[in-house]
Amino acid sequence: MIKFIVLFCLIGFVVSQETCDELAEGADKCAKEVIYNFLTEDLPNNLEEVTLKCAWAKENLLCAKKYKNQCVKKLPGTMFNILLRNGIKLVKKTCKDEEKKTEFLARLECLKGDNKPDIVEVIKKYQVFQLFISNIEDEDNLLPAFCCGLDHLTQHINSQFELCRDKVGEESVTYFKEEFARNTKEIGDLFCLKFDVNEYCPGRYKELFEQIKEAVKTPVNYNLTSNRFLTPLIAMATRMTAA
Repeated sequence: MIKFIVLFCLIGFVVSQETCDELAEGADKCAKEVIYNFLTEDLPNNLEEVTLKCAWAKENLLCAKKYKNQCVKKLPGTMFNILLRNGIKLVKKTCKDEEKKTEFLARLECLKGDNKPDIVEVIKKYQVFQLFISNIEDEDNLLPAFCCGLDHLTQHINSQFELCRDKVGEESVTYFKEEFARNTKEIGDLFCLKFDVNEYCPGRYKELFEQIKEAVKTPVNYNLTSNRFLTPLIAMATRMTAA
């Protein structure tokens, strides 16, 4: 009887397991919620709201992590893990105690009102950049396109957060720059440590670099609502792995 119960439970467990397609759909929704909604809509206005957002962000990040652990292998998984790890670290740091929450609440003024960074535009640029890399035909162009494009987008992020310097001050501007640039640097370090962007991007690969800059110009024809959020990242990482 005990053996039958154990066997029944095991069969039920296997049957109830979500497929990678189902996990991908759930992870995509979770990632979109954290990156898109948390930074662009319904920003918290007091400590109570920050606390609720902290729990909500952590839950969604763990949802995306489940998909990464079970379904995304090798380098695509490494890239994905960098984003997740830094996201979880940021939530932990921000939500550590009341002092950190108060500090974060003050910094969020950068994302409100006039003279604020266009986070939606930044996200769209990254999505289109990732798709650009995944569709490059000449494999010899993959590395320079990746390194030059990543550097270009990092500089764009920095310029966006400069917009709110007068509103929130140097410390908060530096905070946002560092948090957003952390992911691009760590992902870039996987490939670009020996690639001199200052020499090669405006020089040997100037034509390719101009194509990238043109591709990610504003307005970007990319619908964040209807398109999968993680698909471009996985496609780019898969292509870089295969090269």
